Amino acid sequence: MTGVKNVFFQTQISGLEPSSMYSVLLEFVQIDSNRWKYVNGEWLAGGKSEPPPPNPVYMHPDSPNFGAHWQREPVTFAKVKLTNKTKGVGQIMLNSLHKYEPRVHVVRVPGPGVTEQQQVWTFPFLSLI
Repeated sequence: MTGVKNVFFQTQISGLEPSSMYSVLLEFVQIDSNRWKYVNGEWLAGGKSEPPPPNPVYMHPDSPNFGAHWQREPVTFAKVKLTNKTKGVGQIMLNSLHKYEPRVHVVRVPGPGVTEQQQVWTFPFLSLI
């Protein structure tokens, strides 16, 4: 990865309380201990991985919002930018040539009589290098 790459990610959320407040976050988790290289048309493990960058999480710009808002239509992360350089606004820094898995976090915002709750969805079939 060189420079900044735009990512388009979309998911449907259900099962939330319509009148409760939630924040939705997109996280990229480094999922193995290899550095990868592309040789003769295939990805091969090419060495030991680097430590993952701290906090590769993007908060959806509509956060926080009501459960009804999040369930109305698919939640789209259209403004996420992945980069291998120092993080800027709206950018997630990842190590080049490492395998990542996207995860969506839905966090119930605490309030009077409400404790924080978190649900996490993983998408292993969407792993990326």
